[in-house]
Parts: sequence; C-alpha cells; structure tokens
Amino acid sequence: MLMGLILLGLVLTGTPVWAAPVPGIAITFNDLTETLSVTFSPSDQTRASGGCSQETCTVVVNPPVGATDFFIPSAISIGDPITRGLSDFIFFSGFTLDQTEISSITVHFISDGDPEPCNNGCGQLCGNGCDVLENGGIQQLPSFSSLIWFTGSPSNPNIVAIDTIFFASDASDIDFVAPEPPSLLLFLLGLPVMAALALRRGWASR
Repeated sequence: MLMGLILLGLVLTGTPVWAAPVPGIAITFNDLTETLSVTFSPSDQTRASGGCSQETCTVVVNPPVGATDFFIPSAISIGDPITRGLSDFIFFSGFTLDQTEISSITVHFISDGDPEPCNNGCGQLCGNGCDVLENGGIQQLPSFSSLIWFTGSPSNPNIVAIDTIFFASDASDIDFVAPEPPSLLLFLLGLPVMAALALRRGWASR
C-alpha cells in the first residue's frame, strides 16, 4: 500500500521520489510449451536461483549488496482472455513484516496445467477481475509486483535495485472474440426477422 502511494506521488508531482536504481534481475516464467521453465537475465547473475517441477516454479531471490529493506510485493492473478477465469497465479513468501534483518524473497508461479494441480481457484472467475490477462507473449508484471530493494525508510527510500518479473502463458484462443451480451441479444432478436424476409423472398420467386 505504501509503495503504491509513493508511486502515485511520483506520477502526480512529476518529480523523482528516489535515486535511479542499479540494474536488477529479470525473472521470466515460460508457460508457452509443454514444459514449464524459468530463466534469469543477466544469465551470470548470482542472486536468484530456482526451477520448475510439473506446473509449479519456485525462485528464491536474495537481496542485492547494500540493501537494508524491501517493499513487500503483491500477488498477481493471471486470467484467460476469453473466459476471464484464473489461469495462472504468482505469489510471494519467505519474509516477515517485523524482520530484524533483510531476508530473501521467494517467488511462486503456479500454472493451470493439465492435469489441474492448482488449488488456488484456477479455472474459476477472478472475484474482482484478474490483475493481468495473458496475451500469448512475454508480459511484465505491474510495478507493485516488482522486487524493490532499498536503503533508508519506506517513506524516503534510496532504491538499490528493482528486480522485475515477466511471464509468457499460452493464449492460443486470443484471436477469438466472444460477442458482447448486447450484440448477442440483438443478433438473436434479429433471427426471426431474417427468417421472415427469407421466406417472403422464397414465395415471391415462385
């Protein structure tokens, strides 16, 4: 919540809230093939490690040198673009709110998979709308799900590094656009009229 207010202040005032961070790590979950995988960039980084098993990935990210705190990232629900149902889920663990020293952050990616291993409601409609809809390409998570490491206080942070998270999830039906309810209703109401006109033309041609 606090990070959101800081970001809002940056947008409204147009002035920097913190110094420019050093380059962070890019973590990418790839769910476009039969085998779920995760990659890191740059490839020679040493702070993040982990892997995938079946339809779940787990990555542990250690703090960068010099960081003393971090903003707690928010979980992300990833929805199917057609059904608006929950397709994938990303959440974070491994830290405490009253930590005496900075800890690592564990990133979890859960795919809908086949067979379904997801116990987080995959396939069900997102209660308040999904945070992100998959589009079949590589997508970056919103800023409130980035791993932001800093020194100083949360209200006046000096950013050390920002680790960003990406995902690519299959959306093979993205080209299909379901008709909106009003359009579908108009189409159904027009069917009797179209049938009557066709019938009249049929009789007139006899």
